[in-house]
Amino acid sequence: MHRFFIADEALNSKNIAINNARVCHQIKTVLRFAPGEQISIFNKNGKEAIITLTAVSSRQCQGTLIKTLQNKEVRPSILVYCSILKRENFELVAQKITECGAHALIPIIADRTIKSKIKKERVSLIMQEAAEQCGRKDIPALYDTVLFTDALSHIAKKKETIIFFDAQGLPLKNAPLKFPVHLFIGPEGGWTTQEKQHAQQCGAQSISLGENVFRAETAAIVGTYEILRNKD
Repeated sequence: MHRFFIADEALNSKNIAINNARVCHQIKTVLRFAPGEQISIFNKNGKEAIITLTAVSSRQCQGTLIKTLQNKEVRPSILVYCSILKRENFELVAQKITECGAHALIPIIADRTIKSKIKKERVSLIMQEAAEQCGRKDIPALYDTVLFTDALSHIAKKKETIIFFDAQGLPLKNAPLKFPVHLFIGPEGGWTTQEKQHAQQCGAQSISLGENVFRAETAAIVGTYEILRNKD
């Protein structure tokens, strides 16, 4: 069953109107759905509803509520601080960590970061569509870009777990993890010596994902998945 995120619509009335232009376009033009077909819609509060479409147009779709599903997921919190990469690579990170179950994505600028901006609206939409596709009932937060040093210093004050990937670090399976976890991913050129020292001073755990050297986008995706998989 196809799922769609609708930010503002309430899901507790018998008759539901969908006013999101993107969703209506997908339903009518892309999927060519007609009245009588069933879809699933969910909102930012974690509530999901199954509805039967009663009217379909490019401006508004209407449906009758069949049942509601409340989000009962208890997901460990992992926040991914990813250096801004090339556009397609950063967007891949946004998509896949959403599927893996990340709580938030924070773009950061490190010494070797090449780009300093992302198209936030586009990245947000990619995360939204990934959440629709993978079945999760929430969408990770996408925060404004921050400097690497500022992000580290802020987290250090809260004394929460900071993971800093480095080939010489402790194997992830042996690392003591306490959630929430703040996962830092470096730029294409890697971390500088000064950045590694600063991370250690802020209490970061230097963690290795194995013998192979991963690209930044691969490390972000694999790291998120492995940390959540090994949560027990």
